[in-house]
Amino acid sequence: MDICRRKFGACILAGVASRAIALPPRPKLLVLLVLENLRPDYLDTVWANVGTGGLRRVVEGGAFFPDCRHLASSFSSSTLATLATGAWPAQHGIVADTWYDRASRRPVRASDEALLATTLTAQVMSASGTRAFVISLNAPEGSIVSGNSGARLFWMDDEGRFTGRGQLPPWVPDYNRQRPLDKLHNAAWVALGASPNAPALRTLTFDRTRPQEFLSLYRASPFAQAAQFEFLRELLVRERLGQTDTLDFVCLVSSSSALLGYETGARSP
Repeated sequence: MDICRRKFGACILAGVASRAIALPPRPKLLVLLVLENLRPDYLDTVWANVGTGGLRRVVEGGAFFPDCRHLASSFSSSTLATLATGAWPAQHGIVADTWYDRASRRPVRASDEALLATTLTAQVMSASGTRAFVISLNAPEGSIVSGNSGARLFWMDDEGRFTGRGQLPPWVPDYNRQRPLDKLHNAAWVALGASPNAPALRTLTFDRTRPQEFLSLYRASPFAQAAQFEFLRELLVRERLGQTDTLDFVCLVSSSSALLGYETGARSP
């Protein structure tokens, strides 16, 4: 069948348009969850108790690579920088959590200032109208994920309250006041599915003369991890993420399991 170039182009455009109409709308919200020191075999031991939504939905309905091996570095800062930039430590510059700097002749801690590569967050922020947020347990790790992007960064301060870079949104102080940390003083961390009389795996002991010990126990517990997810939920609602015509991006870096692993070892019950 003979067909002129003009008719051929019209047919091609019509086909492309019909497919574009059939495509689902582009997502307006991208949520990235980074769970440090969560080995795949941890999931195997508790999988029977995992609900139908949440993590099970991500594993069964998304792309799941149970034997994916990250061989860049075992340091938290290096790993986060590799995930954030897509580059190896030799390229992005974060070779450890701390290292000796020859120029200043002193040890320095990994931070966004040492990053030599751009981050996913920075790439998202480069588009007009997009917003990006990062939630972490401490400022240095959150800043590595954020990079030099201008993203809104939140972290947990030395008193267990959420703070951030720059002027805080007015809802954050109210959020902290409604969730005083003293409610968890001497709280018992009980194993999932344990009997009512079972001993606690750990007690978040509070001593007024040594408050930092309680905070260390709290940050390395599921209570702190739950607090981060609750803050993420509040952030989604308060900032109306995903409800504009442009893309919103939020990354949560949960380090509680890593802190616990550093203290007790990866095979501790």
